[in-house]
Amino acid sequence: MSIINDALKKAQFSFKKKEKPIEKKPDLPSDQSVSNVYEKLYKTQGDLRKTASVSGDAKQKSSLAVKSPLPQRWLQTSISIILFLALAYGGFYFLEQYPPAQKLIRSFKSKIFGSQARTAQTTPKKRKYKSGELVLNGTSLIDGKRVALINDEIYEVGDTVDGNKIISIEMNQIELSDNEVITTLKIH
Repeated sequence: MSIINDALKKAQFSFKKKEKPIEKKPDLPSDQSVSNVYEKLYKTQGDLRKTASVSGDAKQKSSLAVKSPLPQRWLQTSISIILFLALAYGGFYFLEQYPPAQKLIRSFKSKIFGSQARTAQTTPKKRKYKSGELVLNGTSLIDGKRVALINDEIYEVGDTVDGNKIISIEMNQIELSDNEVITTLKIH
């Protein structure tokens, strides 16, 4: 038991040694005593209250002054956002009208939207051909079959065009027969 008491006494003694002495605050001059500082503060607050009560608008102004920064910041922020969006829209509109930038914008849209970006497709107007005139517009291979585009219409081998039967379709040319003469049409 005495061992425990000795250990406690040593611990108390070491704690007392480690405690720092309380520093005494320097004395203030007589005109700067704590009570004088509080009196001056109270007087200035009283003066402010008197000036505020003299005019009834002063209270409203002081309350508005406290509350006005929030609406003012909100207004500035919203105007800034609107201006930014208007400038961004104007910039994109200008770029769409500027011919060198049109290609860049189309490629950008196709990268972002992929196959969803579809431009307005206008169907080409059919040319009017004279009767008896045959114009080969192109040839192609579709599903292993050769086809020809004659007068803007698709034909296969064996089909008849203006009384002429299609005998063969080659690349960039076709052969037609009207039972006596074989005619070759080439792409113009």
